[in-house]
Amino acid sequence: MRKRLSKKESWFKKNNFTAEDEIYVGIDVHKVHYHVAIWHNGRIGCVYSMSSDNNKLLQDLKRIRGEGTFDICIGANRTAGVR
Repeated sequence: MRKRLSKKESWFKKNNFTAEDEIYVGIDVHKVHYHVAIWHNGRIGCVYSMSSDNNKLLQDLKRIRGEGTFDICIGANRTAGVR
């Protein structure tokens, strides 16, 4: 039986990111989980929640970086537990 990909994994798989892409990432930081929204070339690319694991978040960000750069906005308050 073939494993079904999540919406996030499907989105990452179908997009080839280049230096010309316009990418913005918004991250809402909580103690238990992060909410991530990715704006890709003028459209909502992907919105998902994940456990608050900085290493996994960095893996996702590296996947969309390609050869270019992107802007990130992080929303956190003093109780968010940002490490």
